[in-house]
Amino acid sequence: MGGCEYLPSIQQVGLKVALRLFHKHKSVEEVVASLQKNKAFKERVPENYLEAVKRVQALFFFQTVYDSRTCELTSLEPIPDQVAKEIEPEFLGDRTVFAKDPKLLQKFACGLLNKSRLEERETYTHMVDMQILQEDFKMNSVTERSFICLDRSFFTNGFSEHLPGHQAS
Repeated sequence: MGGCEYLPSIQQVGLKVALRLFHKHKSVEEVVASLQKNKAFKERVPENYLEAVKRVQALFFFQTVYDSRTCELTSLEPIPDQVAKEIEPEFLGDRTVFAKDPKLLQKFACGLLNKSRLEERETYTHMVDMQILQEDFKMNSVTERSFICLDRSFFTNGFSEHLPGHQAS
């Protein structure tokens, strides 16, 4: 109700009013219907607002994400049949750019590709304190989901000995 970059806000419906409405009505459909019936708010509710809310909900719950285990694009959660019928797949994330060349997808997921221009970027290693990252990895406080390394020199200076399957040379 307060809006986001995907959805316009309804004037004078902030967090307090929205929470009060949800406590009273329990569902987004009931909340929007009550606002549309209320004299103070009915002119402020954008046309097709409920449909827009449902699209944004689908975007947040079922957005397209990169699965580093399979190196493929997938949905954050499985998309129910009803949602698949109501929402066009492109709204949840355009997969067509990467269908032709899966290597582009890996470059994009590593931050090495500007998707809109399909141009390679410089690496972002200058933004990562590699010494701290190495220490965190040694103490097992870095998970596989948070560990992204674009600097090949990271695997030198004794770091590789901490990797599974490493054999001393």
